[in-house]
Amino acid sequence: MVNVAGAAFDGLVSIVHVVTTFLDAQTDLHGRNSLLLSYIYYHCIVKKYPLSDQEAAKEFYLHSRSASEVAAINHAMTSFERAGSVRGTSDTASSAAGAQLNSKRLPHEEIASQWTLCSGGPREFTLRHGWFCFELIIQCMTQYLTTSQRLHYPRAARFSERFIDDLNTLVRSFIDDIVNSPAREITAFNTSLAFFFHDCLSLLDRTLVFQWIFAYCKRINAKAVTLMEPTPLMSLKLDFLRILSAHEHLFPLNLPFAQSSAWMRSQPASPSPSVSSNNSQGSINSNSPLQNSVEISGAFKQQHFLIGLTLSELFAIFEVPNGALHVKAINVIRNLLSWHDSDPRYALKEARHRLAHLYLPLIGIIMEHLPQLYEFVADAQRKGSHLPAAIQQSVAMAIAGTPTSTADIGRRDNGDAGGQSRRPTLNAEATRHLLACFMWIVKSADEHTLRGWWEALQGQRLAQLLEIFQLTTHCFEYNGMC
Repeated sequence: MVNVAGAAFDGLVSIVHVVTTFLDAQTDLHGRNSLLLSYIYYHCIVKKYPLSDQEAAKEFYLHSRSASEVAAINHAMTSFERAGSVRGTSDTASSAAGAQLNSKRLPHEEIASQWTLCSGGPREFTLRHGWFCFELIIQCMTQYLTTSQRLHYPRAARFSERFIDDLNTLVRSFIDDIVNSPAREITAFNTSLAFFFHDCLSLLDRTLVFQWIFAYCKRINAKAVTLMEPTPLMSLKLDFLRILSAHEHLFPLNLPFAQSSAWMRSQPASPSPSVSSNNSQGSINSNSPLQNSVEISGAFKQQHFLIGLTLSELFAIFEVPNGALHVKAINVIRNLLSWHDSDPRYALKEARHRLAHLYLPLIGIIMEHLPQLYEFVADAQRKGSHLPAAIQQSVAMAIAGTPTSTADIGRRDNGDAGGQSRRPTLNAEATRHLLACFMWIVKSADEHTLRGWWEALQGQRLAQLLEIFQLTTHCFEYNGMC
């Protein structure tokens, strides 16, 4: 028996390859041909999706029943459809299940199914021009939800189980391709996959998409630790997270929450400070809600998934001796905060507090990598300005009311003598962008949140914080010199 659908898919992929090759002048930065893109957006319209008996009855009842009756009917139909999908049997009340019984797949299902079976030359073409198949699937999915009136359905019940299984298979194979291929050859496909995940966050069950993102990051991290030069792979991951973070609903996707001032002030440094607690880096309980909200902990990444991944990647990249990668990671955070700052949806003070709360761990990241920041103080002194030296840790400990001990005092210059000295210092521009992000968080965050955290800082951590403020002052102050 001839697989007509498979031959049609191979032919479609070959056409895309030919058009892209011979009309390369119409290709954008992401490798997408404008002619093919116009076809998907304006001409690829599925004339008629099959309507099942359930949908026909639903349309009748929607026009002839009261609102309460319509709600009850919708609930009953949805429950019946779910029950049919769990049993794995066909049901005329579900268009997806009926199509599955008759082996008549919907357009988006057929594309995904044939892509899983594709091999050889056509498979290589799909990796080179994967954007077309991804855009086509998203377009068909959108039309299906609109035509079948499934937009009001729970996200987990919008598409058939077979389609979700095919997508899971595709995602696993795509991650393998990205990990095992040279970065230069797979960059465009990595970008296309990120945009596909970005669009799926608006259509599919978001838990499923988050699982895909987690699987991608886990595989990339596992591969990176085995490479002598992980920079190209980490750059791919950074591009991936940058695209995902550009989602218009990034703020609600990260589950922001507000903390009352009483809650923030209820986490003191210690009920009765002791010598041991004073000599520690900070006396906040590692399991306290305050600690989990200001550090990149497991609880923070679980609660604020996408932002947690992005900040974790910034922290990991600072451990890699590659200045260009540092700048790229900082620019991702800077662009995000710039976008938030200009978004009118977050103009209210309460919204700004919640938004800044998501980025509080960035302050801890800057404190951890303080020795890598550009020395604006030294630069000003070289130009002849008379500026004070860096804050002594003994002064900071005295401010905190902590007994001074020479064993505990560590200057910024000494720091991590082994690790920090091998890391490149950020240039002036990158440091300026990072400090601008720091000041945005301080300006936008809730005052009680910051006070509750900083009151718990002890010793070296407080000295680092004060030095960041001093460095920020020297960075942005007007010297009256051109």
